[in-house]
Amino acid sequence: MFNLKLFVLPALVMALVSCNNSNASKAGDTTATQQTANAEAEPAITPDPALSNITLPSFQLQDAKGNAVDLASFKGKTILVNLWASWCPPCRREMPSLRNLYKAANPATTAFFMVALDDDFMKSLNWLNGQSLDVPAYYPTSPLPDLFNVQGIPATFIFDASGKLIKKVEGAEDYDVEQYRKLFGAKG
Repeated sequence: MFNLKLFVLPALVMALVSCNNSNASKAGDTTATQQTANAEAEPAITPDPALSNITLPSFQLQDAKGNAVDLASFKGKTILVNLWASWCPPCRREMPSLRNLYKAANPATTAFFMVALDDDFMKSLNWLNGQSLDVPAYYPTSPLPDLFNVQGIPATFIFDASGKLIKKVEGAEDYDVEQYRKLFGAKG
């Protein structure tokens, strides 16, 4: 006889840990646990030397109003790109902290891109609205750059004003902490 408990528990654990992306590569990833431990120990983001040669890619996106944007056109600002989907529990869990960071950040020097990977962008927007999460949502209109082909989501990439990648996080993270608030020029 089939034991449902032996199947459901491991499946539930996997769903809560991360949401896999089937066409992914894992090079250069950092676990959320390591990132959280570092967040408590470091007063500010220290650029990862292993990422120093990676720069902001050109990437075509559409915003919630249907406007087309190119990610590369935001060079000159500190940029956060978050890959997420409404069906991903860790993505949903970290979104309030991203919203809090976005709301506190200095809009003159920063840009946020919450890139929805749902098949239907309206589904993503409806989920955000239903959760009262006012964040800048975008949908890819071109293939993901190689850099953004990750093992799982959520995945977050932070670029400095010169366009260099300074932080990459695969997995959920708390972004409403001092080190991120300082990096994004948070008020108060």
